[in-house]
Amino acid sequence: MLEPDLEPFNAGQDAEENPRELGRRSRSVALALAACAAAAAATALVFLSPRTLSGSAVSRPVESTISLDSLPAACSQQGMYFAEPIDLLGTSRSIEPSAAACRVRCGLHSSCEHFTWWPDGGCHLTGKESTLKKAIFGGKLQDAVAEFMECANLPPADEVVRFLPPTMSPPTEILMRGPLPSDTRMSEDFHSWTDLQSATGIQGVPWSELQRRCEPGAGPGQTYYGWIDRGTNLLDVLREDWETVKQLKTTHLELAAHLDAIYQQGSVCNFESEKSEITYDVRKLDGNTLQGSGPVTLQLHCTHTRGLQEDLIAPDTFFLGWNMDWRIKSGGFEFHIGGPDSSAGLVKYIKEFGFYEGGDSNSYRVDPAKLVAMLTGKQQS
Repeated sequence: MLEPDLEPFNAGQDAEENPRELGRRSRSVALALAACAAAAAATALVFLSPRTLSGSAVSRPVESTISLDSLPAACSQQGMYFAEPIDLLGTSRSIEPSAAACRVRCGLHSSCEHFTWWPDGGCHLTGKESTLKKAIFGGKLQDAVAEFMECANLPPADEVVRFLPPTMSPPTEILMRGPLPSDTRMSEDFHSWTDLQSATGIQGVPWSELQRRCEPGAGPGQTYYGWIDRGTNLLDVLREDWETVKQLKTTHLELAAHLDAIYQQGSVCNFESEKSEITYDVRKLDGNTLQGSGPVTLQLHCTHTRGLQEDLIAPDTFFLGWNMDWRIKSGGFEFHIGGPDSSAGLVKYIKEFGFYEGGDSNSYRVDPAKLVAMLTGKQQS
């Protein structure tokens, strides 16, 4: 059985016209109607994970001198899962080939006390705040595996990191934990700028098609005002931001992890528990390298829109689209983020290939230098 979608749609937030959707009403309405039909079918038949349906997260074989499957499985409980919250602060769902691999991921995270692994590969790390629940969805007990880490006799974390093969795409926590090679992986899809520049495109989409989708338009994957300015070269936009992030001595993975942590801490777009203001300290995120002087106060706001924004990479994959965005404001900085956390939208693009949008007049662009300044408590001059 696949991992259920545990984050229901919340209709309580503000709804407004999405400026990115102007000129595409008929297409949005059609997709919205399709959404209702798909939601009804999913409710009646099975709970599906959006990332599983999209195919964007693919399990890779773990080839290591450490036998992950031979690690002890003590304290495992079938048909149970940890929730409330379902993810540890600063982490999000990853795809792992087995419960043992999910256990290794948990072992590399200092705050992880237990985890849940689902048969579709979904791996969720949890801490002491989470509670153990029966995995009953759609009236049926699911084949989830919940496990307490105190019973696992893992090898030292550094040993596990040392034997991770270069062909494996490890989760953010592994990539940011030291000691690491000097050429630290910058994003999920590309180890370095050289790798990205030499690629023929992103996730099977050629550069020429991505360039077309990024410019203003009403076609599949496009936005009315554009992901970048018309006539601007996408690779130039990417190059500038990759150079900036490297100069800041951080990674796209780390910045996405911070945004994920803020989204989770603020319960953004969660009608029942959403917070309009939080205190966030970058130093509390495991693997953080940003030099923060202390906590910063962040104002948060979620907006649900009437139109559906299609995914830039896979516009035909409905479950990768979104109909909400959120804002972060602090110290004179303000960022308008399309989509939720790194499961879809801009934060996903930042994590996967270091894309922050472009354009001088684009209100959805997240300048990485300004983002770091805000997170570390600097004031907008």
